[in-house]
Amino acid sequence: MNKPLTNWQVILVFLSIVFVTLFFLLIRKIYYYFVRKQRYYIFPKISVKGITNIAMVISISVATILLLTIVTAGVLAIICRAYPGWRVTIEGILIKIGGLLFGPIIGIFIGGTTDLLTVGLTSGMFHYGYFVSALAFGFFSGIIKWLIVMSKNNKFLFCIYSTIYTAIVYSGIIFYVWSLQIDSFTLSLFNLTINVSKLFLCITLLVFFLIFAAILWICCIFSNYWKFIYSMQTVKYKIKFVLPINRYRKKLFKSTGEKIQHISKKHLEFISKNEGKKIIAKNKIEKSLLKRNNDGKWFTYFAPVLVTVFSVDAFVEIFTLPVFDQDFSILQYDYWLAARVILFVPMTIINLIIIFSVYRIVCPTIRYDYKEDLLESKDIPLMIN
Repeated sequence: MNKPLTNWQVILVFLSIVFVTLFFLLIRKIYYYFVRKQRYYIFPKISVKGITNIAMVISISVATILLLTIVTAGVLAIICRAYPGWRVTIEGILIKIGGLLFGPIIGIFIGGTTDLLTVGLTSGMFHYGYFVSALAFGFFSGIIKWLIVMSKNNKFLFCIYSTIYTAIVYSGIIFYVWSLQIDSFTLSLFNLTINVSKLFLCITLLVFFLIFAAILWICCIFSNYWKFIYSMQTVKYKIKFVLPINRYRKKLFKSTGEKIQHISKKHLEFISKNEGKKIIAKNKIEKSLLKRNNDGKWFTYFAPVLVTVFSVDAFVEIFTLPVFDQDFSILQYDYWLAARVILFVPMTIINLIIIFSVYRIVCPTIRYDYKEDLLESKDIPLMIN
């Protein structure tokens, strides 16, 4: 069965996306230079600390592959040589973290360097297609970093941008699968043959997107739960205590004709009747405020990882890798596409657990200011004599 797209056509699709992105970055560079009077760097400036952090991410990625190879007594090395696509899937876990931390341009560098070092140190099989897939992991993960910067730490904005971005990715993949001249996809596993129709595959991809959107927005709402409680308790406090006191002031003003500047004896008696309830209400509000201040921090780490896993893996694992998998197997393209879609669910769970755990630890430790390395005032000289 012929592949719908050749290896080079898939690579050209990825490169065209990269070049279009660079074109928009060039327009943005011109805009910042003439309108905002700032220098916008397409390739971020890298300090000594930045280089150290990038090297750390690359070394952790390669060390993870080597450790897994040793722990599995070389079984993983054999699998990676026989089917390099699985090697790219494993090493891509930490490449995505590099993209999330340093953006798309540096993410490409991390992806390419990690793949080359992994191939060299594990005696693995190099393939240009899998090399490009590693670049794609870093590039598309880096775009999530742009979404974080664009949203300016606003959870709702980030959810809106992420939903639109992921919808574009899944729309493209579903359109691609639907346009294939293949009526059914055959998957053979342990003498069990499964035939999956094209319609079922497209519906499955649509369900993946809907699950992603549901998880993202439910988590966003839940992360603001204590903020909602705080608002409700504040409203309740004002209704039960503030409004009655204000009404009492107005009533007293009408009867005396003088504006109450200080709390009168009658006013004090009125407040003292509800003083106990007032203290309890204030304590509840203060607790809610404390939880609100500590609330939602997990979401700032979980949401980018969730978007990365569902969007980046969908593009690379479903659109890119099945085309190259056929080169290392007698199995046809329809088998690898169906296998990648079916394995998307367990791989998503594994990716979420690993990437979220590592990203939650590494992100606060590195404290990389991505925006600072992109923008610079025009008043700062480029070269210092």
